[in-house]
Amino acid sequence: MPTHVIAMPSSWLARQAITTACIWSTASWVFCVHTHLHGQKHGLRAMLCLPCAALHFALLPYLVDSKSDPLSVLPTTGLLSFAAFKIIALVMSRGVLMHVPQQYWHFMAACCLPIIPEAAFAASRASKHTSAGSRQNSIHHEAASLLSRAACGMFACAALHIHWLPRLAVYWLYMFITCMFLGAATDCFALLTTVLLGMRLAPSFDRPYLSGSLTEFWSQRWNVTTTYLFRYGFRGRCMFCVRAGQRA
Repeated sequence: MPTHVIAMPSSWLARQAITTACIWSTASWVFCVHTHLHGQKHGLRAMLCLPCAALHFALLPYLVDSKSDPLSVLPTTGLLSFAAFKIIALVMSRGVLMHVPQQYWHFMAACCLPIIPEAAFAASRASKHTSAGSRQNSIHHEAASLLSRAACGMFACAALHIHWLPRLAVYWLYMFITCMFLGAATDCFALLTTVLLGMRLAPSFDRPYLSGSLTEFWSQRWNVTTTYLFRYGFRGRCMFCVRAGQRA
């Protein structure tokens, strides 16, 4: 019997267009549901919003091509997954979207982009370093951060061409370049959001190379956006359900 296989779009532009359209349309739908229900009828909200998050995960195999376009794997996977996790957290009455003003563009920016508003961090006390640093964020600070990370990344890439470097130094440089690349990418989104919407955002990377321990590096300084989503979006509610089940 003939089998029907959904083909992956061959064009990079087509894949990015589908990714953008998927995130934008699902975020618009979630915004309409959230504003009309006013935080009530949680079952109905879950029924209407969870399929949007499932669609993001279902489209990943068709929008990511690690063989012909490996550079787009991380941003495509990150944008789709971040939006999906934020929607799931909203269904659980937690997370980023619960602390965003009920305005369309603010909600869309918080849902579609890998950013965390300062109000969400302040409400959860996600990181003592980031919570303190977010109060000093401004357009000039974010622009300077973007330029400094880009410059540091370029110097580190140039240093990789030194042949007599020890292997440990090469590994450290790769880690440093990854940190600078991810930090610069999030700075671009943060700068754009701050300029256009005036939102105050918490930095996604809080100088992880200054960590005093592995725990501080992973939980308080490195990619605190992802840490926030999992720890305060899911772990808290899951632990509450587990404890409630044990008491019952």
